[in-house]
Amino acid sequence: MKIIVNIFIIILLIWTSWYDIKTYKIKNFVPLLIIAVAPFANYLRLSERFMGLIICILPMIFVKKFIGGIGMGDIKLSAAFGFLLGTISGLTSLIICCIVLLVYFAIIKNIKKIKIKKLPMAPFLAIGFIISLLINWRYL
Repeated sequence: MKIIVNIFIIILLIWTSWYDIKTYKIKNFVPLLIIAVAPFANYLRLSERFMGLIICILPMIFVKKFIGGIGMGDIKLSAAFGFLLGTISGLTSLIICCIVLLVYFAIIKNIKKIKIKKLPMAPFLAIGFIISLLINWRYL
């Protein structure tokens, strides 16, 4: 059951990434659906899920408030990842997302000399989630 649910979430994230690239929006049902299937994806306690949600949402809210550039869809998706993965794996997912985003930004900015006005976050959040899932697979 775990494998089927996680594959479903990965397919959902691929679609969400494509949609975010095209429209710069994340549909509200995506984080809700991830939260709804989270109990079937792994065996975390509810307290661990809520701690993961809080740990993943706070940095995103901080960035939105003081730096900008992150939409509410990105914040809701991060919160859903925290609820799904728990504290450690959720934080790992965000860190990997940031690393991938910085590498992408460095390549685009320095090598291709392209000026970035808008950047969809869902693909980077999805990559962070998938890598975190692979790293922590045996613990989920």
